[in-house]
Amino acid sequence: MKFLDEDQRWKLLQKKVFEKESCPLQLVEIGKKIARKCRGLSLTIMVVAGLLHSLGNMIKEDMWESVLENISSTESTIAQHCSKILCLSYDRLPLRLKPCFLYFAAFPEDSKIDVSKLVKLCGEEYLDDLVNRSLILVNKKEPDGKLITVGIHDLLREICLKKAEEQRLAEFLRCNPKLVNLRYIAFALNKESSPYGFPTSISKLPNLETIIACVSNLAWSHLLPVPYEIWGMPKLGHLIMGRRHFRLSYPSNIGISEESDLRTLDTVVDFRFTGEVLQILVNLRKLKVLFAEKEHFPSLESLILWEVYSIDEIPCGIGEIDSLQLIELFNSKDSLINSAKRIQEQQHENGNDAFQVLVHDSNDNKSDFGYEFVVNKHTNWEEYRLPA
Repeated sequence: MKFLDEDQRWKLLQKKVFEKESCPLQLVEIGKKIARKCRGLSLTIMVVAGLLHSLGNMIKEDMWESVLENISSTESTIAQHCSKILCLSYDRLPLRLKPCFLYFAAFPEDSKIDVSKLVKLCGEEYLDDLVNRSLILVNKKEPDGKLITVGIHDLLREICLKKAEEQRLAEFLRCNPKLVNLRYIAFALNKESSPYGFPTSISKLPNLETIIACVSNLAWSHLLPVPYEIWGMPKLGHLIMGRRHFRLSYPSNIGISEESDLRTLDTVVDFRFTGEVLQILVNLRKLKVLFAEKEHFPSLESLILWEVYSIDEIPCGIGEIDSLQLIELFNSKDSLINSAKRIQEQQHENGNDAFQVLVHDSNDNKSDFGYEFVVNKHTNWEEYRLPA
């Protein structure tokens, strides 16, 4: 860790709290005392500054005095003192932010965490708030400033794990139904710990919103069935499964007919999206399927492919789907375009004169049609998207 001298500490604290503004004169002396108590550790200075910044318009001497009093310590080691300051920052978090921060205990040390996963847990606004408080590190941003990946400092992760343990959230991998407030679970299965495959007990967690499952080895030579109870989970919005490993049962086969809250289904194998299934998956916004044939998409209306270079042609079976009205290609190679035109000829010969093939050189990926079927250029997985 980098240690700063007194002048550097104060400059860093002042910049973080007031940004381009100057510190009010009545807070300069106490501000320098706070910076001094951070003992030159840039991490603790940033975290304390984030706490002071969060006070907003409540910039009063008594509140800064309270912070100074809390970080003043007689602890003998720098590590203990740093830990106390970091715990203080967590304790001062609004109740709405504490669960969001504790979810970082679920991710491996030093990992670059996909923001899209975190947004599913706690929302973009809450995540931005944690970043502004310097509790979360920004790894990568879009050109417009939107977060792509974030991380957490090792010392803050220790605090996160400690607090999660106190609240019994650290048991998220044990699938313990005591965990009634758990909203997110990610796990890897193997024959030793899970000889029967996907644990049915997960379906007993009433507040679970996201399930991420994979297989840690290839010991199973068959697809593992996902328990049918999953369909009955009241708040499940995102079911993400490792490719080639899991088979999803049909909700109609087990008597489920109500609308599901499921918004993400990734990845399903050998699953037919019949009209009955689509009536249940009315909230679905993102779907990934592996090696799809015409039987899997009997209601497909449009096929949108953009920048797909890993396949040479569209499977001819896709062209036999009666409901298909459009194939739209963006930046595609000639062989893919030619296969689309052959399908067009086939559709016209069958009397479907309304069928169209549109070819674009732009990256415009917008469509006014009801359903979109997309092949991802990086993974060669197909995505079946519904309109927002």
